[in-house]
Order: sequence, then structure tokens, then C-alpha cells
Amino acid sequence: ITMKKFLIVLHRILGTALSFLLLMWFLTGFVMMYHNFPTLGTKEYRHLTALPDSLPQIGIIRKVIPQSEQIRALNVEMFRDKPVFKIETDKNSYTLSADTTLKTISNSVPFEELENYAKKWNEADIVKVDTLNRLDQWIPYSSYKSDFPIYKFTFNDSEKSYLYLSSVTGKALQYVNREQRFWAWVGSIPHMLYFWQWRQHRAEWITTVTFLSGFSAIMCLSGIIIGIRSYLIVYKKKRKFRTPYRKFYFKWHHIFGFVFGFFVFMFVLSGMMSFNELPQWAVKTHDNSIEKQIKEPAVINLDAFKTDYRFILQNNPQKVKSISFKQFGEKAYYSAIIDSKSQNIDAQTNSLQELYLSEKDVLSRVKQISDAPSKVQLMEEFDNYYVGFTKRMQLPVYKVELEDADRSTFYIEPKTGQTRYFNKNLRAKKWIYPAFHSLRFKFFAEHKLLRDIVLCTLMFGGTIVSLTGFILGIKYIDRLFRRRRKLWRFTARKNKQHF
Repeated sequence: ITMKKFLIVLHRILGTALSFLLLMWFLTGFVMMYHNFPTLGTKEYRHLTALPDSLPQIGIIRKVIPQSEQIRALNVEMFRDKPVFKIETDKNSYTLSADTTLKTISNSVPFEELENYAKKWNEADIVKVDTLNRLDQWIPYSSYKSDFPIYKFTFNDSEKSYLYLSSVTGKALQYVNREQRFWAWVGSIPHMLYFWQWRQHRAEWITTVTFLSGFSAIMCLSGIIIGIRSYLIVYKKKRKFRTPYRKFYFKWHHIFGFVFGFFVFMFVLSGMMSFNELPQWAVKTHDNSIEKQIKEPAVINLDAFKTDYRFILQNNPQKVKSISFKQFGEKAYYSAIIDSKSQNIDAQTNSLQELYLSEKDVLSRVKQISDAPSKVQLMEEFDNYYVGFTKRMQLPVYKVELEDADRSTFYIEPKTGQTRYFNKNLRAKKWIYPAFHSLRFKFFAEHKLLRDIVLCTLMFGGTIVSLTGFILGIKYIDRLFRRRRKLWRFTARKNKQHF
């Protein structure tokens, strides 16, 4: 078999099998531009109960937490209408009453309390309550299994809202209405294969999406080669740049495939890379420890919190819903939910000032991770790696570049301490996903309308390529069945004549 024949057969078989999948990815991609899978976000904030004004000194928790254990997370919040300390160490988890007794609280909430809490979310009547011991479409993640049983409250409002509450923590896991469910069913669920039966098995789900995307990329690459070769043959023979195909679907599949084929190829390749790391043989990472240290929760040093957390309560009576102790390097701060907003407060000043990391704070944190020479600048606008399409990306931001083998770069937000890290490998992956997949780079961040126009144009081209490929696939299957039927009839007639 020749290489030409091999590519044609490969493209035809993979196209027949996968063109409908690509068509679905492009059509749902239009929806994904504006509607993602529903998440709880900050909806819970306004329904939380405020902390009381009278709480104990934070130092008393050392009566319970052994000195040998490092505190990784420390929150003061309400649990079952009582204030508690929730503590995570490198060895254990603790839920303690926020009073001088520091009594251990068991993690379980009676249904009556959950029902009363659910009523705060919606003024409409609760018409149905389901007790879930398995995941469903709106809570598809395996991490939720530790919250079983989960109670699903259905409200009799115009939006037909659902609320999911954990029986263990009493917290909301999801709140979704009819409109969000509709857009998810025609967008994110088919686009990302977010079917709960599948999504709960994360490793198998990623493997499936990777294989489907990988074979789709091979299909596109073989089509690009065949398409370019066909144009070159016609040009050599007739000195004209035109498609050799006359039949309608072949012709337009070839034309749109030639124009948009590279984008279709990069779309499916970048989709595959969204779930996978860029191979080391492509771009080598010399020091993997830097990224690991950035993601690891900081050790909470209680002595670093010079400002008493209770000052936040005194200055915001009956408004503070929770207070989290945070640390950025040696810089201590509080992350508090006040009313319905999250605020970061410097814990090392005499007054309750908003957190704003200094250049010294930033460099001190970076030095904890690497001793390589560094330079820092405060960026007032986005670049191609720190690029904002949502409110989560804030300006200004510190950019710290290390003179190491990986060209390590940190983007650190002074108001939140949020840190994003890039090395050579991660920068290369960024250009594949998400830069190419959804045009997320600086130019289009500054020209969002133009981005939508370009992205819609590219996805329209991909839709036509996929649609014509799907129709050609159906016609190919029909031809195979017709040939098989003819063969059966011929064999039957031959056998009849023989007898």
C-alpha cells in the first residue's frame, strides 16, 4: 500500500468515526464562549450566618494542636449556628468549638438544620428533597463523595432551582437553576463529556478525552496533507489553484478543510493538551520542585499575626461570616467574608488595612523557593502569559523573573497573594492551550469584540468542515452497505444456480 493510499484510508476511517464528535465540539464551542458549567462561586456568602462578636484569643488552640504539627489551614466560621475553629495540619484535621473549652465537634448536621438553611436560599416552597448517596449531573466530582448523604432541595420557583447541601459540613455544594441547566446541556456537558457517570472517574475520563482528541488530531493532520497534495496536483497540471473535486460535499469539505484545517487540527490538539502536560522531550523542565512549592499550602505561623483577628469583628459587627488565616511567605494576612464579599486584610499593621504586598514581601517569598538571581517589575497591563478575561486576573501584578535554566517567571497579585508560575515548558503549553484554543493572549484581551468575531469565524469554518465530513462519512457507510448487499445477492444467485 502506498503512503497516499494509506493517508486516504486513514482519513476516511477516522473521519467517519469522529466527524460527528468534532461537529458537536464546534457547535457546543459557540455556547462555551458565554456559558460554562455552573458553579457555586460566591453565591453562598450572603446566606452564611455572621460570627458573634465574642470569640477567644487564637493562641489557645495550641492547647489542642501538638507543637510537632504544622498548621496548613485555619478558619473561624459558623457550624450548626455555633462558631468553630477548622484546622488542617500536615497530619490531622480538627473542628473545635470557638470558645475556651475547645471541644471537638463531630462533622454531621441533622436534616432539620439543613432544611432551615435551605430556606434561606429561596423564598419559594421546597417541593421535593432527595437524599443522594451517589453523584448526579450537577455534582459530578468524586471529591463530593465524602459529603454523602447529600440532600438535593427542589424549589417551586419560576427558575426551578436545585440546592445541594452536604450532610457532613452543612455547606452548599451547588445551586443551579433551569436556565443554567439548559446551557450546560447544550454547551459544557457534551463539549467536555461532563456526564456524571463518567466524570466521577477522573483518570478514566481524562484518558478517554485524550484518546478521542489524539485520534481526531491524526485525522485532521492526514486531511491537511491530502488536501494540500490535491491542490498541488491540479496546479502542476493546469496551472490553476482550484479543488479537483466536483461533487458538492467533497468540494466544500476540501475547500473549507484547506482554509480551516490547521485551526481544526490545533483546536483538537489544544483540547487534548488541556488535560495533559507538555512532554519533557518537547521542552525539558530542569527543576520540578519550584512548581510543587508554589502549589503547596503555606505553613501558618500564629506568631506572625500581629493584628488580633477579633478586631475585624469589632469593626464590622454582625457582618463577618468567616475569617481565614493566610500566609504569603512571612507575610501574614486574613481573608474574611464580610457581608457578601471576600476581603484580604493585612495582619501585621495596627489598623485593618487592605492587603498589598510590597516588592520586599514578594522577593522574600521567591527567595524561599529559589536562590537564583531575580528581577521584579510591577506590571500595569497584561502580557501574553498573565492575561485577563475574567475578574480573577487583577492588575497591577508583580512579575518576577529568575535567571535559571527554566527561565522561571512568577506573577504575583499584591492584593490577593495569588501566584501563577511559568517555566519554558509551561509557556510552550500556554500557547497550545489556552492561547490557541480560545485565543487567550494579550492582543485579544485588549480587543474582546474582535476576539469574538475571529473565534466565531474560525469555529464556523470548523463546523462546516465537520458537517461535510460527517455527511461524507454517512455516504461512505451507505456505499459499504450497498456493496455488501450486492455481494450477498450475487452470492445467493450463484449458490441458487449451483443447486
